[in-house]
Amino acid sequence: EITHLAGVGEVCQLAKKETGEAMIEADLIAMIAGAEGISDLIGDRIFPHRVAQTAIRPLIVFECKGRKQEYTQNGESTYQEAEISLEIQADSYLTAKQVAAAVKLFLSGYSGTQGESQIHFIEYTDESENFDTDPSGADTGYIKVQQDYRVRLDRKSTRLNSSHVSESR
Repeated sequence: EITHLAGVGEVCQLAKKETGEAMIEADLIAMIAGAEGISDLIGDRIFPHRVAQTAIRPLIVFECKGRKQEYTQNGESTYQEAEISLEIQADSYLTAKQVAAAVKLFLSGYSGTQGESQIHFIEYTDESENFDTDPSGADTGYIKVQQDYRVRLDRKSTRLNSSHVSESR
C-alpha cells in the first residue's frame, strides 16, 4: 500500500524497471512536494489514485488520465503529452482553495527540467469543486477541488532499447 511520497517513488521505479519507461508522475510529484508554499500546506501527503477516508487532510491525490505518444518516421519520439488530474482534499473550503491556488500558481505555465523530463509547458485546463460526504451517513465530509493539467514534455529516455530488454529476461 502506498501511503506517502516515498511509496510513490518506489512505484515509479518499479514501473520503470518493468516497462522500461520513466514516469512523468514521479517528476511532477517531486516538483509539487518540493514546492515552497505547497509543502508548507500539505507536507508529504501526496497519493496516487485514492486515499483512505480517514487520511489527514489537506492532501493531494494525483492521477495520469491519459498520455499521448508522438511518432516520427523513425519510430517513437521522445515528445509526449500527459493529462494529469490533481484532487486537493481539505476539511474546510478555505484550506482547499488555498492549496488549489498554491498548486495552480506553481504548475500553470511551468517549463523546465525535472528528473528525466524536459517540460515544455504545463497548461492549466480545468477546475471543479465538490463535497464528499462521510460514507457512514454522518453530516461530515471534506471539500474536493479537482484541477486538470496538460503537460507537454520530452523524455530524456522513453524506453530501454530492445536488446537490453531481451537480455534482462
